[in-house]
Amino acid sequence: MSAAWRVSLVLLGGCAAAIPPTQSSIGAMANANGVAIRGSAGAHAKAADRTDRLDVDVGAGYVFEHAETMTAHGTYIALARRLPLGGRRDLWLGGRFEQFWRADMGEPSRGLNLRLALRHHVGGVAAGSSDGSGAAGIYGALAVGAHADVGVRTLEGGGAAVMLSAGLSLDLPALFGAASR
Repeated sequence: MSAAWRVSLVLLGGCAAAIPPTQSSIGAMANANGVAIRGSAGAHAKAADRTDRLDVDVGAGYVFEHAETMTAHGTYIALARRLPLGGRRDLWLGGRFEQFWRADMGEPSRGLNLRLALRHHVGGVAAGSSDGSGAAGIYGALAVGAHADVGVRTLEGGGAAVMLSAGLSLDLPALFGAASR
């Protein structure tokens, strides 16, 4: 039996789904054009760290900004490092590169942000279950946080702008499941 045939049988005979460990954030943003709502959701390594031992976080995901006259959508990649300050383990410094899609004139097309974050690790989880016809599991960390960003961005049509942002974040563990007939 060919590999393609086996894959087809698996796809027709069962279902599998997974949600990666994520970090989601929502907050307010201010720039020369006024204020906006700013949010993001993406897969982050730190959200998979159930024991809170990682000192580096890498992530990538979706970012949006919405103001009265503009809505921008884009993607980001992020890198952050835990700051070892006097025994505290919840202060992070990082950077984000953002690429916005189909920006209109005067809207952001690219951005580079510096982020200072306070992240409190609530706990970790690793659990799963299987009954022979299906399985489900959860793995990762639950954390809450607050962040402040300062960034520069290029604008569609030329020019640059500075932005300030602050908000709250939530890290959730990975979820996965599989079932067969």
